[in-house]
Amino acid sequence: MKINYTFITCLFMITSIWSSCDKKNQSTAPQELNNLYDSFSYAVGFQYGLQLKQRFIKEVNFDALVAGFKEGLDKDSNFTFTPEVYDELVGRFMESVQEEASAYHMNKSKEMVEKLSKATGVNRTSSGMFWKSIEEGEGISPTITDTVSIHFSLELEDGRMVENTEELGRPVKVVVASAWPGMVEGLLMMREGAEYEFYVPFELGFGKKPVVKGVPPNAAIIYSIKMLKIYPAKES
Repeated sequence: MKINYTFITCLFMITSIWSSCDKKNQSTAPQELNNLYDSFSYAVGFQYGLQLKQRFIKEVNFDALVAGFKEGLDKDSNFTFTPEVYDELVGRFMESVQEEASAYHMNKSKEMVEKLSKATGVNRTSSGMFWKSIEEGEGISPTITDTVSIHFSLELEDGRMVENTEELGRPVKVVVASAWPGMVEGLLMMREGAEYEFYVPFELGFGKKPVVKGVPPNAAIIYSIKMLKIYPAKES
């Protein structure tokens, strides 16, 4: 495994700050962080725990985790698991995690569709996407080759926010044809000044292998889009 020296440097910076915190702040950790060694150890564990969570792994065997961690630190050669065995084990495990997450989010998506089908003020397109108008715009709608300036948020059906351009403080320019799944159909419906919400079932979203960090496999997604300006494509 290659060492990410930038990551290690950042951890030292973080733990240097933590080591200067008072005991009240330190009490959020499972034990007292009395020095840089303690803080660094906790930070490494926290970082890897966070990475597992981002991969939708909810629990691990902590005894096995600590034993493997210790063996990796103590041994210089003749590891129990070769890189090939490690890759095969992790691949099999992650596949099972993805399958479980996929089934869960497909069911949640179906629940969302059932709820929206009975909601007032919510419309449904021929493709099966739901939408609601917050504010209507004026003028013409963009074509598939046009560029649009928009503010948008992307969240999951349980309310977890994945991205929000307004929080970043700047809109984005997007060629309609290259927009994310579900967003293309939505953009083609809007006019300048409009604000719509779009509810995209799993079959119209990012699929089983999402390319966007934070989006689980086969998850329903919700867009909130403000159409700021349309830039027509130049005629050839």
